[in-house]
Amino acid sequence: MPFELHPSPMKDAEGRNILYAIPMQRLSTTLEELDDYCCTHSGLSRNQLVSVFNYFANAAAQCLAHGERIVTPMGTFAPRLALEGQFVDPAAVHADDVRLRGIDFQPSKAFMSKVLRWNNGFHTAPTSPTTDRRPDEKQLQKALCQCMKNNDGSTTVSIFKEHSGLSRHLAQRYLDNLCEGDHPQLKRIRMGHAFIYTEVK
Repeated sequence: MPFELHPSPMKDAEGRNILYAIPMQRLSTTLEELDDYCCTHSGLSRNQLVSVFNYFANAAAQCLAHGERIVTPMGTFAPRLALEGQFVDPAAVHADDVRLRGIDFQPSKAFMSKVLRWNNGFHTAPTSPTTDRRPDEKQLQKALCQCMKNNDGSTTVSIFKEHSGLSRHLAQRYLDNLCEGDHPQLKRIRMGHAFIYTEVK
């Protein structure tokens, strides 16, 4: 698997950005290409995989829309909810305050075992860019301050991501890092499947 290295917002003891690895970007395979692979190597009829997947997607969408989890050999799909606002009193929460935030996927052990069986190690991607255009600490703190100001003293990964220009992954790593240490700047509170970040008073 080709990988790229990028600097995270976290620093080491000497103030240098700690690196993290991700799979090489822009690598993808379409459903049609998978269908062609199965047709060529597994004897599956042409377009059968595409057809079955479309049937699955339609049926799964209906189940997920009604709050059901979809358990498959590959893993489990589950709806993820969020509340519009912060609540402490259950009686104050109404149906209009709830929204569908996304779909979570948890791979099964059997599927992960198959992925690992096909993995033969890692190698550096032909181009493994690191960017110097990522916002510095001063800019990140300014973005965080703006988030807190606009959202009654709290923020989420999604909100901070939009203000900071970081990827979702980096935005969460940065916020989580501010919750650590002897004198954390933020504290993290779980709200369903999401986290709310507030300033430590």
